[in-house]
Amino acid sequence: MSTSIKTVAWVGTGNNGKALLDLVAASEKFDITLLVRRPTANFREEVPKSVKVKQVDFQSHASLVAAFQGIDAVVSVLKFAPQSNIDVVEIGMINAAIEAGVKFFIPSEWAPDTAGANASDGPWIGKALRPNAVLAPKRAVHNYLMARASQNQIAFAAVYTGVIIPASFGVGLISFDFRKRIAVLSDDGLPVFSATTLATTGAAIASILSMPFSTGVKNRFLHISDFTTSLEEILTIVEMVDKQPWTRQSVPANEITISSMASVDAGKFGRMEFWGALISPFFGGVAPWEQSDNEFLGLTTKQSLKEEVINTIREFVKND
Repeated sequence: MSTSIKTVAWVGTGNNGKALLDLVAASEKFDITLLVRRPTANFREEVPKSVKVKQVDFQSHASLVAAFQGIDAVVSVLKFAPQSNIDVVEIGMINAAIEAGVKFFIPSEWAPDTAGANASDGPWIGKALRPNAVLAPKRAVHNYLMARASQNQIAFAAVYTGVIIPASFGVGLISFDFRKRIAVLSDDGLPVFSATTLATTGAAIASILSMPFSTGVKNRFLHISDFTTSLEEILTIVEMVDKQPWTRQSVPANEITISSMASVDAGKFGRMEFWGALISPFFGGVAPWEQSDNEFLGLTTKQSLKEEVINTIREFVKND
């Protein structure tokens, strides 16, 4: 079996997906095919010219197997949201990929460490995030990948970025009201967290696909980051750009997560419950990475938190 990745199937063009597709395509290292649900004409003007676009029925095993023929690796940047069924969709993709002979799979993580693989007492599932019904789909997918990898059916790498700031603004996880100048801050915005730029995340994907079967990548949970920051630090940059002070509203992250999970357990699972369930994992004191794979992946470009926040809020305000 060849150990190189030449052909890549890309799935997802949402908050992170489109930007990361552009970055990986710009590396000019891979022949990329974007798999989409809707007619390809809806996407042709949105993606780089080098990227092929193919319409697929993601509920059809046969359609997925056909789409994955001749593909070396799958990169999933599927949207994680209430009722998105990301576990069902990705496990279906994994099964089809195995049947089609795909060698490597990157699942849709791009967030804090749902596997608990960066805990201080060893690289095992446990301490980073407590399991709950909202995070369960992510764990179901990487557990399934580990099981199939143990049988040498496919290899994988899961990438944990901590907080990706543009996406967190976009979906409201960073809850800043730019019209009213009100910022909702978990625990006064003081807990620190790992955060990664889209530029570094794109570079990480290209690096992983360039050495997928190395001992440092194959069947690994990888942790990358550009900054250790806080919501208070991000708001300080926002106030500097806005040249006005904002109103701060502190909310107790852990209490909101507990309350939201109680609602989920009772059968109510909408956007507010989803946001509440994730507030503690994202901004409620989960420790920043104790170990980083940046150096191993060659991610040496120094990023600026100030520039990242300024560029993000300019786009966010423009599109608001």
